Amino acid sequence: MGPVLHIIDRGTPCDCLDQLALLAGEGDRVACVGRPPQYAGFNLPAKTVHCPFGLASLGGRRLRQFVRDGDIVHTWSPRSLQAGRMLALGGRCKLLLSLSHLPEPADLPELLRHLSGAALHVTLPTSVARERMLAAGAPCESVHLLPPAARPVADLPRRRQQVRAALGLAEHQRLLVAPAEMVRAAGHTYVVWAHAIVRQIHQHVHLLIPGHGPLMKHVTYFARTTGYNDEIHLTEDRFSRSDVLAAADVAAMFYQKDCGVSALVASMAAGVPVAAGDTPDAAECAPDGEAAVLAEPGSPRAATAAVLKLIDDPVLGGRLGRTAQQIAETRFSILHAKQVLGDIYGQMR
Repeated sequence: MGPVLHIIDRGTPCDCLDQLALLAGEGDRVACVGRPPQYAGFNLPAKTVHCPFGLASLGGRRLRQFVRDGDIVHTWSPRSLQAGRMLALGGRCKLLLSLSHLPEPADLPELLRHLSGAALHVTLPTSVARERMLAAGAPCESVHLLPPAARPVADLPRRRQQVRAALGLAEHQRLLVAPAEMVRAAGHTYVVWAHAIVRQIHQHVHLLIPGHGPLMKHVTYFARTTGYNDEIHLTEDRFSRSDVLAAADVAAMFYQKDCGVSALVASMAAGVPVAAGDTPDAAECAPDGEAAVLAEPGSPRAATAAVLKLIDDPVLGGRLGRTAQQIAETRFSILHAKQVLGDIYGQMR
């Protein structure tokens, strides 16, 4: 099987960039149509391709020199798919789109129209998302389950000590972390809300919000209104996700709806107790009471109760973290995901 051309763009979700960084094969190439994404967690070399008039499809024309007949072009966002479709004209290459979650209802009809011609294949991270796309009318042979991959945190004790020292945390202080990309559906405001309420009960709980995202300004402003500025750490790219999870005592992702599971499975692989919104994708990856405490989406009361449950009961948190880590080792290992992706490529050829 020859190398694959992966296409990304500035708006490619961090979830998809995480998966590409973990799953790209030796010899695979990465191209970015337009400006590259601003995500420190993605470090693969990528060739930037100019898009005349800002049109990704015209950028796709400039990529024709990089593909041969029968090659697989793996796109990682709807906009990068526009470039891929230009490459696929005339059957020159096979086209795959990986999504971080089921598309919004308004976006499904156009995607289903592209799938109906069997020129496009799609991957989704959970079986429930795949079943819902099939129920919407997608052809079974064109929609694949590609489980999310996560890497265990190496040298965890040393990393934990270094990050917590950098944050000025004593050993008895607990650290709540919100590791997901700052997008609207990820529920960062509910994490901030929960921290503020928990802080009324436990004086030793700090909150760390790393990274970036479209909602960064809103999250930053909201976090500064709670009165706990000295106990909320907005670190942007200061620490890697692995460092953040090594330092964490609880990871919180209060999804309002499905928007990707990369941060969730990374938290599981690190053995961090998880509190998350009870969405279909989250419940499949981290079953409630088995690998996480799941809370009703959009409820500050439920979010707070989930965090308190883990803060108040370290034994429960330890049990959930260990089970989550075992699940991640089997279902979400990089080796397993690479094998599945290789099988999908094989079916496309």
